[in-house]
Amino acid sequence: MTTNLLAITSVVGILVVTELDYQEKFLLSICSSRTSLLVKKARTKISKLAFRLEECHGYNEFKIRVVINNTANNIWSPVTSLLHVHKLALKKVVTVKLGLDYKAATNFDSWCEEDGTFLHRLECANEPMAVQRTLQDYISSLFYSETTQLYLSMKCEGSLPNITNVKDIEIEDETIEPQFLAKA
Repeated sequence: MTTNLLAITSVVGILVVTELDYQEKFLLSICSSRTSLLVKKARTKISKLAFRLEECHGYNEFKIRVVINNTANNIWSPVTSLLHVHKLALKKVVTVKLGLDYKAATNFDSWCEEDGTFLHRLECANEPMAVQRTLQDYISSLFYSETTQLYLSMKCEGSLPNITNVKDIEIEDETIEPQFLAKA
């Protein structure tokens, strides 16, 4: 039996949303403006939000994860990822509304990892910096975090992401040119 999530009372809808994992909350939020408001009303609090920019098949991939602190180590829980491509495959293009003012034409790719976890990725050909900034603002409106971490791979080409409220930065590479590191 299926139930219309938007037809039940707001309190019950919020309780249902709180039981979803981070990735499911994000996917629900991009379904419609009403489901986005429902996810925002759930006010999901997290300890750390991590943004990771790395190279994937010659393109820059922007991954967003929630870091769950464990006494032994950190557990990464995926939210979404964004792959900047030069051109979208026209048969699979959908429009995703991120926030009130920004719509992006994207391809939506999903797969199951070997360990059984389901992952998805948005492929976008829009201006990378604008999409990254909008996606960060949108994720920040869904999840309330005290700390933001940024992980960078120096193998990526083009501009680095403009992420705000970063407390920790990790750069993956053996050598880094000093001119790339500037205190803001």
